[in-house]
Amino acid sequence: MPRHSLAAKVSAKVPRSGSSLSAGYKWVSGMSVSRVDPYGESIYQINPYLYIGIRQPLPKFALGRGKPTQNATTCCARLCALSTPEGSVLLVPAFRSFRGGLSLQF
Repeated sequence: MPRHSLAAKVSAKVPRSGSSLSAGYKWVSGMSVSRVDPYGESIYQINPYLYIGIRQPLPKFALGRGKPTQNATTCCARLCALSTPEGSVLLVPAFRSFRGGLSLQF
């Protein structure tokens, strides 16, 4: 059964603070456990369902500069419940995650 998807992404930069904000949403028709378009997702940096990302530059230091990053992905993913002879199985189509990090440039 073919699956269809539709995606949109908005990015903005706050001039005074230099913060970069991005938010996107990718709709997928029907239930799907695997990614529908992994190539397109990597090219356009769009994750399935809701994605929110923030980057904030830090002041320069002796060796370079840094940016802390925060990302939340697949916040609105749909779950699929299957009934089996052994009981119920809950399938999650994509991992939900919140991650943070520090990007350093020397």
